[in-house]
Formats: sequence, structure tokens, C-alpha cells
Amino acid sequence: MNLEWYRFPATFGLEFSYGFPSIILFAVYLALTGWFLWKYRAEFSRLGRQQWMIFTLTLVLLIPANMVLSLARSSFISSASTATLSFAFFIPLIATLLVAALAAWLGPLPGIVAGLVSGIIWAGFYHMPVNDLFAFVVWGGMIGALLHQSFKDGPFVALRHPIFAFPLVSLLAVTLLLLINRLVIYLASLPQGNLVLIENLLSLLSNELLLWLIIGIAHGLLIELLFFVNPRFKPAQ
Repeated sequence: MNLEWYRFPATFGLEFSYGFPSIILFAVYLALTGWFLWKYRAEFSRLGRQQWMIFTLTLVLLIPANMVLSLARSSFISSASTATLSFAFFIPLIATLLVAALAAWLGPLPGIVAGLVSGIIWAGFYHMPVNDLFAFVVWGGMIGALLHQSFKDGPFVALRHPIFAFPLVSLLAVTLLLLINRLVIYLASLPQGNLVLIENLLSLLSNELLLWLIIGIAHGLLIELLFFVNPRFKPAQ
């Protein structure tokens, strides 16, 4: 792993696959996102003027935030068919922190919007399938949902703490990316047998999982520390 201080934008690369499995997956993710937006639609009406200003400013800041201070893999673990897959060689630290902080403070709906905007901006740095955007939606939306939920059982109380919630959301994001690419991996590996299929799945996990887990743990610690130092930033239960 290494830090990249600045990354220049490339050609915008948000790609839509016209294969039947990808279209079905896109429809499912779009429906789930629409349901999530409908479920939490009242959140925007509860935002005050100051919160709206912070929300808008954060969305604007996501543009330069995606250009600076990225965590990148120093090496790429490849396999026979990984040329057909989309891999994130880097994750912007400041941008993901802004999305996480906004979701932690304002809730799931602002987190979804910020995650989606950040994902679209990220497509300006490497070619990304449109279905991968939903990993960013999960990152913003689930952080907001877990930290703002009010269940009283032990596990749910623990998940109101960023130190526990953020790594879990990272795992969910990687699982979503794995599901998105699994069909491509399967189709690419069919002529070569099950061993190549397993190799490609492990390659995907090796190239994505560590990056997302580091981001989840680091951001979870920072937001947890912020809540400890200044409890007024903690979501009201």
C-alpha cells in the first residue's frame, strides 16, 4: 500500500453493460436504491439551513477531494481473466471520509446522495461499470442507517459506534462489488474450468477487500474519536 498525494482526472469512464445479467442486476440495485430513498424521504425536510449549507458544500468539495490523498495498491494481483473485470487500484481517503462524516451526522439519505455523487466523480479516474456505483451508495447509505438506527439489542447498540459499523459497511461494499463482477468472472472462466473461476474470485477479493477494510477501520476510528471528543456530533437516538 502507498499514498498518492494527487491524481489527475482521466477520460470519464462510466460504462453501461448491455448484457442481460448486468441489466437485471442494475434494475434490482436501482429498485433497492429507490426504496431506500422513499423510506428515508423525510430526512431532507428535517434539515435546517445550516445543515443544507453543509450538505451542499460537501457535495461540491467531493470534486477536489477525489483528486487528493488516495490509498493505492503498490502491486496488482492478477489472474488469467482479470482483464475483463473492473478493479479499483486506489480509494480516495478524503472523499470517502467526507461521505462517511456526512452520513454519520445527517443520516442515510444524505449519505446515499453523497455516495452516489462521489462514485460518479470517481468514474473520471478509471473506467467503472455503472453497477459499481451502488457500492458507493451502500457506503454512504448504510453508514447513515447503522449510526441512526434505534434498536435496543446488543449488536445494534454496538453498530451505532463507527468503529464497528464502518468495517462492516466496507465488507458490504466489497460483497456488492463481488456480486457485480461475479457474473463477468463466471462467464470469463467457463471455458477454463472451476480452478480459474476460484482464482479470479480470489483475485477480486485480494485487490478490493484490503483497500476497503483499511478505509473502514481508519475512518471509523476518526469518527469515533470525534464523537468522543464532541458528543454533540453523535446522531440523536
